Amino acid sequence: MQTSRSQEDLAGTKNRYVILLCMLILVILNTNIITSLIKRGPTFWAVTEIIRMLIFVSIGIVFGTLGFGTKSKKQVDIPLNLDADESLDSLEDSPSLDHYNASEQFIIEFLLENENKCWQSDIVKNSDMTKSKISRTLSSLESKGLVSRVRDGMGNRVILDVSELF
Repeated sequence: MQTSRSQEDLAGTKNRYVILLCMLILVILNTNIITSLIKRGPTFWAVTEIIRMLIFVSIGIVFGTLGFGTKSKKQVDIPLNLDADESLDSLEDSPSLDHYNASEQFIIEFLLENENKCWQSDIVKNSDMTKSKISRTLSSLESKGLVSRVRDGMGNRVILDVSELF
């Protein structure tokens, strides 16, 4: 599967935020240890507490950064690009999308490539648009009767009504 550069950058940014958050929590939880070190100098108790907290934070960082790569059991990877042969075949069968704007065209084409349904989060992951832009565009397509969104757990399934395209 090919991923866009912005998705890789986003994953790296999330990992950096996890590490920064863990370090901030470490400082907040250890303010009394830090003040003790500043006022009295290093003591055996303070050093052991700092080592213990560093171990816990390290474990949290490892699990936190690994957690960003996991997927829900319901969600699957969707390829970004079709092979050249497949794209030529799909162009012959696809309806004209000239009267839709670029973001609407992207969503319609994405749904057509994915058996007319997918998770809204998959559209966000595979586009360069923001969540709110996707949501507004889907609302526009819903008002035109082209798509419907069905709430399913914590996400939305997006379903394309192909009969409205022809």
